[in-house]
Amino acid sequence: MEAMIDRLIKLVVERKGFGLFHEDAGYGEGPAEVYRTPERATQRLEQLLGASGIKASRLSMKDLRELYGQSQVTLAKKVGVKQPAISRFENRGEVKLSTLAATVKALGGKLEVRVHFPDADIPISLVASKK
Repeated sequence: MEAMIDRLIKLVVERKGFGLFHEDAGYGEGPAEVYRTPERATQRLEQLLGASGIKASRLSMKDLRELYGQSQVTLAKKVGVKQPAISRFENRGEVKLSTLAATVKALGGKLEVRVHFPDADIPISLVASKK
C-alpha cells in the first residue's frame, strides 16, 4: 500500500501546512493541495485511497463537499438551492464562476482564480475594476 501512495503523492510538512504533490508536479513547483491541519490532510489521504484503492488525484466538487462533511441537502440549504441543483452542479463539465464561488463559500472557503504561465503564477480578480 505504501508503494501506491508514494507513486501518487508525496506528503510534506511546510510552513503553511501539509502539502500534497500530484504525480505530475514539475521540478520546483509547490504542492497542488495544502491543508492547515493534520486531521484534514489525513481525511484527504483517506479519500484518495478510497475503499477501492487509489482514486484520481484531482479533487472533484463532490470530493470537496465530502471532505468538508456536507451532504448535498445541507449544502443546497446553505447555497439557497434545492438538492437536485447540487447534484447537477457536481456532474457538470462547465460551471459559472459565480456558482462555484457561492458553493465554495457555503463550504467555508473562498474561491481564488490563478493563471499559470511558463514564467509566472498570478492570481486574478473576479470583480471588474472600477475606473
